[in-house]
Amino acid sequence: MSYAYEGLMINEMVGLVYNLGYNLAGGAHLRLPPQDGVVLLLQQGLCANYIPETTSGLPASETCATDARSDVVGVWLTPLVAVAVSAILLIFFVKYRR
Repeated sequence: MSYAYEGLMINEMVGLVYNLGYNLAGGAHLRLPPQDGVVLLLQQGLCANYIPETTSGLPASETCATDARSDVVGVWLTPLVAVAVSAILLIFFVKYRR
């Protein structure tokens, strides 16, 4: 689940600016300054390999996209490993043959 969630969050949030606010009791509304999507991802612990544009030479979307690619690999690799392990267990531990 974490690979899929992180991949979706990176896909949706990188490159966008979000205006966040809260409705308080009594009908008051608290407005926060606009937040960049990468900053929100970093606050949630996602997009961990983020390197600022000035130090890496790559835009922020490139470094987060690399993170998303590794998530896609994780999403596909997990069921493949599960199928391989179950096939090995069936071959060696199931004694009944037809």
